[in-house]
Amino acid sequence: MSGYSQKQISNFLGLSISTIKNRLHSALNRLRTKMIDRVSDNLHFQRPSRNCDEYLEITKFKMPDFW
Repeated sequence: MSGYSQKQISNFLGLSISTIKNRLHSALNRLRTKMIDRVSDNLHFQRPSRNCDEYLEITKFKMPDFW
């Protein structure tokens, strides 16, 4: 879809603009759901260890000032 307007897509497919908008909205929601599930799964397996606080204290970890 890069570079094409919704009107151009609707003309090409022979569908109304509202149908194009609805399909895009549905596709984005499905993508969002899948990405959230994937990130949640990965975070579970890549979470810091229980002694992470101790490690950060030992290494004198400091958050940048902009946080």
